[in-house]
Parts: sequence; structure tokens; C-alpha cells
Amino acid sequence: MRELIAAAVVGDDVYEDDPTVKALENEVGSLLNMESALYFPTGTMSNLAAVFSWCDRRGAEMIVGNRSHLFMDEQGGAAQYRGVSAMPQTFGNGT
Repeated sequence: MRELIAAAVVGDDVYEDDPTVKALENEVGSLLNMESALYFPTGTMSNLAAVFSWCDRRGAEMIVGNRSHLFMDEQGGAAQYRGVSAMPQTFGNGT
């Protein structure tokens, strides 16, 4: 596995020129019947991107379960990075 990693063709994904990441995004996109997918290296990044896609301005509010992972475990990243407040609700299903 280390030999494969060392031999992989890489680039800078910030400039969208990493062929390995692009191949992964295209492969996952085809599996999901989509044009492409977006690779996030961490769950926290993907959670923040999801919040920011809905809460598109500072001062926005998101409704979350009072025991949800986003509310309990994400360390307030939405508030720190975008100024999004969480409004916890009790839904009765543990979220």
C-alpha cells in the first residue's frame, strides 16, 4: 500500500489539478448517478459544508436535535466559522 501511495500521481486539489482526487470524485459521482462528488477529508468538514450550504449568512440559525451529533460533538464550529447559531429542539427520537 505504501508503494502505491508513493507512486500515486498527485497535484494540488485546491487548484483542482490532483488527478487522484478527481478520479475518486468522478467514480463516486458515477456510483451515485451524479456528475461528480465532492471529497471531504473529515466528517467535520462535510458537516460544516452542509450547514453553510443552508445557512448562507452570519446570524443565521439552524434547528438541531438537542442530542444530535452536530449539537453535542462538533465544538460549535458553525458558530465559530460562520456565526450560525444552533437552536436545539427535543424531537423524541434521540437526535
